[in-house]
Amino acid sequence: MPFYKIQLDVPEDVLAGIHDICRLFVIQVVAQFLLFCSDSSKFPFFSSTFFQTLLFLLTGAAVYWLVIRKVVQFETTQGQTGLVSEHSPEYPSRIL
Repeated sequence: MPFYKIQLDVPEDVLAGIHDICRLFVIQVVAQFLLFCSDSSKFPFFSSTFFQTLLFLLTGAAVYWLVIRKVVQFETTQGQTGLVSEHSPEYPSRIL
């Protein structure tokens, strides 16, 4: 059970994009923290490089979810893969 539940009035694909952007944010912050712990003089935690990289990653993810994904759609020709995709009935209707 989550600590916080945020209900958003957005389409499912936008919600999946928000999850992806949050995931990238957490990965980048954790990676930067671990670098900082390994050598704080070489890798300061709140450096301009960190914020620039974070901004570029989050912008890239937003462009993918809001633009690229609307232009190009990938489908398999091999039949069912056994994976649950956002287009299958098994995909949760609301993640948050």
